[in-house]
Amino acid sequence: MKTTSKIIKDNRREYDKLIKSLKVLKSGHVNIGVLEKDGTKEHKSPMGGGDATIAEIATWNEFGTKKIPERPFMRGAADENKEAIGKIKENLYAEVKSGSKTSKQALQSLGFKFKEMVRSRIMRSMSWATPSADSTVAGKASRGNPSPNRPLIDTGLLLRSIDYEVKG
Repeated sequence: MKTTSKIIKDNRREYDKLIKSLKVLKSGHVNIGVLEKDGTKEHKSPMGGGDATIAEIATWNEFGTKKIPERPFMRGAADENKEAIGKIKENLYAEVKSGSKTSKQALQSLGFKFKEMVRSRIMRSMSWATPSADSTVAGKASRGNPSPNRPLIDTGLLLRSIDYEVKG
């Protein structure tokens, strides 16, 4: 009597891997902005008045103070890219679900893309931000800043400090 054997493929392992990845995607998150690694660095204020951390400078510009007008580079980037971010998230979720990306890779992609959106908004600050005070422009010009009228950019430290990290 002839025996036949059948190979039965158990996809449970792949299924379990997918479920785990989707759970990580649900519980994981991305921090974007001036992160602790850069934010706590002291920055000698080119305008005088002592040292400040880059996180303090970012906060003062994002929300404003009595002397510094509000220049929302983080919130503004989120607002102006709301639809694009939604589509990016949908696409990344589909990639995780299909197995072409891990949840960590998806969160890293999201972080990188939003970081670039924030940096782009800072670079375009002349088109949307409150202009710098005359004294600020003069100070930037005296230090050789090639674009002293551009708000949010003096030494470039804020721009370089925008980053992301994946948690979870």
